[in-house]
Amino acid sequence: MSITCAYYKDGKFWRTPSQNILVDEKSRNVIITSETTADKYEPGDEVSVRIKTTDINGKPLSCTVNLSVVNEAVFGGEPQELYLSSSMINSNRNIYDIYTVSTYRNYDLAYVAGGGKGGGGDEVRHNFADTACFKSVITDDDGNAEITFTLPDSITTYRMTMHAASEKYYYGTHVDNVSATTEFFLQSTAPRGLKDTDDFVANANTIVAADGDVEINFEILETSQKISTVARAGASADVNFGKLPIGEYTLRISATMGDAKDAMEYKFVVVSSALTAPVKEKIDTTATTTITPTAFPVIV
Repeated sequence: MSITCAYYKDGKFWRTPSQNILVDEKSRNVIITSETTADKYEPGDEVSVRIKTTDINGKPLSCTVNLSVVNEAVFGGEPQELYLSSSMINSNRNIYDIYTVSTYRNYDLAYVAGGGKGGGGDEVRHNFADTACFKSVITDDDGNAEITFTLPDSITTYRMTMHAASEKYYYGTHVDNVSATTEFFLQSTAPRGLKDTDDFVANANTIVAADGDVEINFEILETSQKISTVARAGASADVNFGKLPIGEYTLRISATMGDAKDAMEYKFVVVSSALTAPVKEKIDTTATTTITPTAFPVIV
């Protein structure tokens, strides 16, 4: 760590030489442990995470802990870690220009959203947000805290990343996982760049350990168009709705195999052209506190 002092006196700027201080990062580490209150979860379930923070000797520390729970697929196998102790002690503070960027890309799945119970019975899975939780909590004097959140409707593993910091300059990072799964479920991929001159071909397949026929129903809610088909478990089913006018639509898919059921729905857009042009504009952040969204909700 390097420390430099500067001050103004009698209209002149004075600055002291830099002084380097060696810091033992490990001695300032927060040890974070976590556990969920259940071993198995389904999409839309409520998850409670018990968090414990101590120093390296096991002494409880009261810390502010941030928990982010994100679909593991977002990380794409690339390491994306932040080590708070190194960052706080060794980081350089840089100031950059701030820009707004307009783009045609749909980032709906990256939003933080509450879960929607789906899967069995007549329930419909519809919330496929990548971020299940982004919350902060302060552990008590015994180092304990609990955070509760609701899983989205995706069948996936979520990475739970915890960062902790105390008022006495202790820092720590911890990573854990929680999975949402069920014995029978649908998979489908929403179309992108679908034009009004294209045929809309919807797809679905089912994941199940057993073998057999699965009845799959497709419905576009806005037009009440319905197509039903039968496919073997694990096999892909494709149906053609033909051309659709420009607009936004909701596709609902349901599947039944014996007593097992699942249903899901997602929105898709039909456009006149897939050609796009990104727009980049530099803004003065001191002149405004709001950014006008180009397509989706933006909170600053």
